[in-house]
Amino acid sequence: MTESLTPWGVMPMKGIFISRLVENGLAASTNLLAINDEIIEVNGIEVAGKSLDQVTDMMIANAANLILTVKPAIQPHTRCNVQSSFLAPINYTTILPPIVSQR
Repeated sequence: MTESLTPWGVMPMKGIFISRLVENGLAASTNLLAINDEIIEVNGIEVAGKSLDQVTDMMIANAANLILTVKPAIQPHTRCNVQSSFLAPINYTTILPPIVSQR
């Protein structure tokens, strides 16, 4: 379990969260992912209850067509739908595996 600083103070957090992004990488440059976003699904498979190693393995196994569903750390006013030859249209996606940490 990790602690996260929130407007309400330090709170314990469980889950898989984006801890950093590759500078000038696709996820950072498109603003599809942000630090502290929570990964909810990898290619439609929920990650709740899975370890960081399990989620990392899921992402590596699906690297050619990776679809992440994330809960944004900061809720946007509008949802972002992205579609390309690499992505299926869903609310929050990226095609490159971010660097993640387990909390």
